[in-house]
Amino acid sequence: MKLERERSLLFDEYEHSVTKTHSQISLLRSLDKKPSTLDDSDMIPLTTEFDSQMNVGLPMPFEHLKDGYNSSSDNEDTLSIRSFTPVTKEIIRSDILWDYSINKSVSGKNKFILDKVTNLRKRNIILSYQDARRNLKNALNTVNHALDIKKYEEQSYKVSKRFTSQFFNLQSFKKNLLNDDIRPAVNHENFDNPSGTDTLLFKQFQKDYDFLLQFIRSSNFNIIAEKRLTYLLEKYKLYLNLHSKNEVGNLKMVPHKDFYNVKKIDNNLCLYGCISTRNLNDFIVQKLKTEPDRIVYVDSTTGEKLSLRDLFRLIHDQTGTDDSIHCNLKIINGDFLEWYKIGYLPNLHLIYNQPELEARVTGKEKFYFILTRTFLEFNNFIEGEYLALVLKENLIHPLEKSRYQLAQLSIDYQYFDNENWWLSFSQWLVKWKIFSRNVRWNVQISRIYTKLYGLKKVENFQDYLDSIFKPLCQLHEVPLEQQLAIEFLLTQVSSFDLVLTEFDETMWKSFSEMSTHPKDWSSKGDNPPIAYYMFYLFQAVKKINFVRFANKQSTFVMRSNCLQSSSIITSKFSNQFNCTEKVESLICNILLCNGGILNAENIWDSPFSILYLIYLFQVPCIVSPLSSTSSLINNPMRIPYKIESNLESLKIARRNIVLEKEPNYTQNPFMKLFQMGFRVSLSTDSVLFNRSFTSEPLIEEYSVAANIYLLNSAELAELCRNSVLSCGFEGWYKREWSGCTVFPTLYVNETVGGIDLWYDVMFDTVLKHNVPLIRRKYRNDTLALEREFLNYINI
Repeated sequence: MKLERERSLLFDEYEHSVTKTHSQISLLRSLDKKPSTLDDSDMIPLTTEFDSQMNVGLPMPFEHLKDGYNSSSDNEDTLSIRSFTPVTKEIIRSDILWDYSINKSVSGKNKFILDKVTNLRKRNIILSYQDARRNLKNALNTVNHALDIKKYEEQSYKVSKRFTSQFFNLQSFKKNLLNDDIRPAVNHENFDNPSGTDTLLFKQFQKDYDFLLQFIRSSNFNIIAEKRLTYLLEKYKLYLNLHSKNEVGNLKMVPHKDFYNVKKIDNNLCLYGCISTRNLNDFIVQKLKTEPDRIVYVDSTTGEKLSLRDLFRLIHDQTGTDDSIHCNLKIINGDFLEWYKIGYLPNLHLIYNQPELEARVTGKEKFYFILTRTFLEFNNFIEGEYLALVLKENLIHPLEKSRYQLAQLSIDYQYFDNENWWLSFSQWLVKWKIFSRNVRWNVQISRIYTKLYGLKKVENFQDYLDSIFKPLCQLHEVPLEQQLAIEFLLTQVSSFDLVLTEFDETMWKSFSEMSTHPKDWSSKGDNPPIAYYMFYLFQAVKKINFVRFANKQSTFVMRSNCLQSSSIITSKFSNQFNCTEKVESLICNILLCNGGILNAENIWDSPFSILYLIYLFQVPCIVSPLSSTSSLINNPMRIPYKIESNLESLKIARRNIVLEKEPNYTQNPFMKLFQMGFRVSLSTDSVLFNRSFTSEPLIEEYSVAANIYLLNSAELAELCRNSVLSCGFEGWYKREWSGCTVFPTLYVNETVGGIDLWYDVMFDTVLKHNVPLIRRKYRNDTLALEREFLNYINI
């Protein structure tokens, strides 16, 4: 009797694509000794092309695309893909879209919209030398000449209490610098570029910005992006159901490897908050007991000298409490943290030497101010000794003891009057030997032009840029010892970060002409838009990288953080299309930055099109879940102290009177981003403000995520590996930690940022990072299929 399958409402369109014919079914039946019945027909797998597409993750009618099928219809569901118009009948290889060469003809009409967006990003990243392939630190023979590697390898782990700083030797760095004749000589006239070349490039950037903004505003692409992101999330859940046991089996074959002994890197640990409240409080109490009469502060206006005993008598005079020198009181409390976060960091920390403003800090805030300058700043009367000690004792030494934890410390660029911040900070590092194999640095730049203009410290935006980058372009004019200190610092710097907050000075008006040169931008102190900051920061980094690349030195990348979801300020950069400043910052990050996105959990509320592009480019997303739950950081009722233009007073302005729910951990969408396939890595951001309760904050971040979301070993290992691939450490470290290199091999490769390709140095590097090969293959195949999918649709 002939068996026939009943018609299915779900598979009616795919009946013609049945790959297993009835003859094959008969062959399967003949192999069975028992005669088949009608009930046995349900046990026979009838594999179709639809089933094959589901296996590879493409539930779309691609078989019709090969025949020139176009499914546009007026009655089509609005949530489905509107049309399928193939450009070619051949299957397009995904690596063609991501070729390393630059396509300079990006202004014309491209066959695929992804081609043009890719080429815009690739052109900017490569022209600014932000790509990993040409960064000298990723060369195989790169070593840090300020450290005697041989001594360190032989003694650091064999002798107790022997840390990297004990083997620090700046003379070896000097010898290497002179032997290789690596002495930058940059003419500052080239940096200013008064000929107008920047204006022409800026106009091209405006066109690229408007093009990408128009693209992400496309309703068709937003619909497609939403469906694809939803599909990626559900596909990952299916993958876990099907292959979780295989992953466990593969990991059991890896001896002596688990989450605790794979490298984990904190890519954004802010220096001003890298110490827990408990450790900082214990350190202050210890110094109070051992050095109560030491002079630690000199008033800039009166010249009065204060010791630690005198400092705590200030709080006694204000509150009437007893002397706390011999009492183990909690000095770092909630009131101090609130003042430090919303009063000191935005105003008094970024701009030094504000005597009029400092004179108005009185009472309890005066005590907080002196306490902060003494223990949490490197440029003070005691030359940053306390900050260096607390940093080494509570961060650097524990990191080196753990061996598997590393950090990139983010330091704010501060404006000093008649002082070189680069020189001051580098000399502080050298003096106190703040050096470690486990630590690298990021330099954060804030949007404080309006404040500097109001204080008459700058006259135009070019002065603001010069205050940051001019010292780096005039190293040949400083003495050799100072030059060595700055050059050493630059070898430790990985990125320049533009810090964006919803409290940045903003003028509620539009600018008629945005192509104004920075030298001509005064505009009565109006703060330029985010894109204007990003572009000229990009120009400065490009010129510095060009010189450093020519001198065979390491180069830098750019990063920016994502504004919080509550930021609804309208962007004033484009005169054609409207968007929020949050969207503006993400567009600039896609076009100009290759280091990733900080506070990336905030991208969740962005348009789906931007989310999808960030996924396709595999832009590193650095998230801080525990910091996002801090009421001090996220409470909308608490905003920074506002400095009036006439400096008459300090006040706290409250914008909202509606109380909102306190943030909780599960509201952070980082886990959904990770499951979709975004290159997510965990960071602590600020240990001081998220009030960490353990001595290992980074382990605490991973442990909390693992307990709340029930993460398995493979998922934790993938998060750790993402942090290694996204970090700014040297390439030979990455080769040792994760078994990857920027030089082509015959093995698997992965893209980071859509530009850099990292190749495995062996067939399976699971022994290095503990991520199963089946999981990596799933991520790579899914990404390749998503890129290929976009080649078949019209947007």
